Amino acid sequence: MQTATILQIIVILAIALFIVNVLWRLWKQIKPIIIYEYQAGLLYTHGKYVRTLPAGRYWKLTSATNIVVEDMRGRSLIVAGQEMLTKDNLTIKASVVISYRIKDARLAYEQYSDHYSELYTVTQIALRKAISAKTLEEILAEHATLDGDIKNTLVEHAEKFGIELSNVMLRDLMLTADTKRAYADLFKARKEGEAALERARGETAALRSLANGARTLKNNPALFNLRLLQLISDPTAKGATIVLNTSGEPVAAPVQTDET
Repeated sequence: MQTATILQIIVILAIALFIVNVLWRLWKQIKPIIIYEYQAGLLYTHGKYVRTLPAGRYWKLTSATNIVVEDMRGRSLIVAGQEMLTKDNLTIKASVVISYRIKDARLAYEQYSDHYSELYTVTQIALRKAISAKTLEEILAEHATLDGDIKNTLVEHAEKFGIELSNVMLRDLMLTADTKRAYADLFKARKEGEAALERARGETAALRSLANGARTLKNNPALFNLRLLQLISDPTAKGATIVLNTSGEPVAAPVQTDET
C-alpha cells in the first residue's frame, strides 16, 4: 500500500514538473513588444507578412509569430572622404552627408538586410559619377550644383528600398598635393598667357596710333611743321639738332642730344 502511494506521488510530481516546464517555455515565448509612435511594426506569421502594426503594446504568443520593429525617424549618413578623378584626370578628395528616413518599413526590411550599408555604397557611386562628369575648374565654380546632381542619382535608387532623402550636401572638397601643384601651374600659365596677350594688344594699339599719326603728318605738312615748332620750344629738347627740309616734304629728323 505504501509502495502504491509512493508511485502515485512520483507520477504526480513528474506531471507537475512537466506542466511547469511547458508553462515556463510558453512564458518565455509570450513577451510584450511595445511599438512607439516613431516606429512601425511588421507582423509575420510562419514567415509570411500579415500587416503593419501601429504604435501600441503587443504580445508575442507563439514562436510562429514575429514582430519586426523599424525606426521611422530621420537619420544621417556620412560618406567619408573619397579620392576620385575629375573629368580632366585630376585627383580630389570629397565627402558627402545625407539626411534620410525610412518611408516604407516593409520594403526597407525585405529588400536589403542592411539598408544603411546599401545606401552608403550607392552614395559612393553617385559621388564618383558627379565628380567624374566635371573638370576641376567646373567643380570649383559650380560647387553648389553637385549636391543636386548627387541627389538626383540617389533618389531613384533610394526609392527601391523604401528610403526617402531629405537633404544631400557635399561637406568637404579637398585637393591633393599633386592636384594643388598642377592647378597652381595651370593657373600661373593662364595668367602669364593673359598678360602676354594684353601686352601684345597694347603694342598693337601703340603701333596703330603711330601709324595713324604718321599718316596724318604726311597728309598735312603744315601740321608737321607746327609739331616741329612745338618741339623747338620744348625746354626738354635743349641741345637737340633738328633738320628742316625746304622742299616742303616732311622728313624724319635725327635728333642728337649734346650732353656738354
